[in-house]
Amino acid sequence: MREIFLYLTIILLLISCKRDITKDKTSDEKYKNTKLLINFHRLPESSSFEVIIKAENNENLDIEVNDLNIYSNRGEIGQLKKISKNEFKATITADGTGEYKIVSSIKHTNVKSSKTAVVLSYVDENWNQPEAVEGLVNTKGWEDGVAVSSDGQWLFIQYLPVPIDCIISGDPDNELCKKVIGPVDAPYRPDMPGAERVLSDGTIKNECPSLNFYNPPFPVPPNSLYGFRRQKDGSFKEPFPIYFAGSDGCISAFGPALFSETNNNILLFAFDNPLIEESESTHGDLYALKVKLGKKIILGRFVKNENKILLKEFNAKTIGNPYEGHQGNPHHWKSNNGKIFVFYDDENNRKDLFCTNTNFGILSERWNESIKIPPPISSQTYLEAQPFFDGKFLYFRREIEILKSKWKGGKFSEKDSWEKPVIVLKGDGFSAKKENILGVGEPTIAKIGTKQELYFVYIIKTEQGTLDLNIGRVKSR
Repeated sequence: MREIFLYLTIILLLISCKRDITKDKTSDEKYKNTKLLINFHRLPESSSFEVIIKAENNENLDIEVNDLNIYSNRGEIGQLKKISKNEFKATITADGTGEYKIVSSIKHTNVKSSKTAVVLSYVDENWNQPEAVEGLVNTKGWEDGVAVSSDGQWLFIQYLPVPIDCIISGDPDNELCKKVIGPVDAPYRPDMPGAERVLSDGTIKNECPSLNFYNPPFPVPPNSLYGFRRQKDGSFKEPFPIYFAGSDGCISAFGPALFSETNNNILLFAFDNPLIEESESTHGDLYALKVKLGKKIILGRFVKNENKILLKEFNAKTIGNPYEGHQGNPHHWKSNNGKIFVFYDDENNRKDLFCTNTNFGILSERWNESIKIPPPISSQTYLEAQPFFDGKFLYFRREIEILKSKWKGGKFSEKDSWEKPVIVLKGDGFSAKKENILGVGEPTIAKIGTKQELYFVYIIKTEQGTLDLNIGRVKSR
């Protein structure tokens, strides 16, 4: 009996001395394998949105609402509520258009996550909450001309490390043209053509030595296309340049798009060859080039030959009819019978949308005559540009708004084939205040699973009053 009593006493002592190991751990140790994922949900017919925070870990921890912090640089944050295990929600009441940087963290730890919502003045109800593209795409420099591959795995942009105000001024002595504000090296912009013209203090040498072009009357900041690969978390990284060698970053293609078929990747782009006499050329023309993605792509080489500049190794094939007006921002669509259509714009002259087609393959250089997309899409009053057709809707930019028109069937050249365009995305317009969004453009769409993702450029008025162009996206509801 005495032995049983001693045995029970020892058991009770052991139980009373047992420690809660998780309480002994520091917060950093306890949550070291935890990740915070942030998503947005736009409230119907509203510019306000919900922030959904999900904590993921492999230790079956149950995080409480009091363990979390949430911050927004704009608007009013509502009460953070727990909606399920390790999942929380709060409403952000917007105070105007602009970028809303949301930061969430676990208290007393280094666990932190952030994501930027893009609040616009209007978003079509078929689309959720716009957001800034994450990764290495957006910088303080000028990101433009966005295009996404149909499967969402590749993203392309035009990049200059100065604000767009520099080019608008047209003055190489403008303060905004003298120094870079965006990166010209890795990790954001590796192998940037023209980076050698940027001094250590950021000053730009406004010249193109390889082209014998000195003291130009207009600014020539470094300029290049860039491609990015989608990561598992949906961000875009692994940037690679797409450029003309031997041009000091002074000459660039523009309006990139990707046509993929039977394991071949074809880059579509527009290019205004400066070596062609002005009397023979009407500015930009359209081209297609078979490429290998994921590493730098050289479109051609400018070389000196006895003081004469030549373009060599330019193997791109022409799309449509060269020298038929200014042609830019090409995007393709393939019909069920295999015919390839390429929609494009003429921002410089006619300010309307056009289309050409072929039955012989995108590299064939055999194209039918271009046709104009009629009213109610192309108009005499406004600038229409940057078309994207998905087989159901033609998306395009009208001035500084994104619209869409439903195709009713029939010939693209007939006005009865198109419904009246409706607004998809818009900003505040030219009345935008500082830190607000002026406008949007460059619509292209990818399909990820069952959801569509619409990518676009948005223009912010900065605190300094300049214009910053960034890349955003929005998922279908």
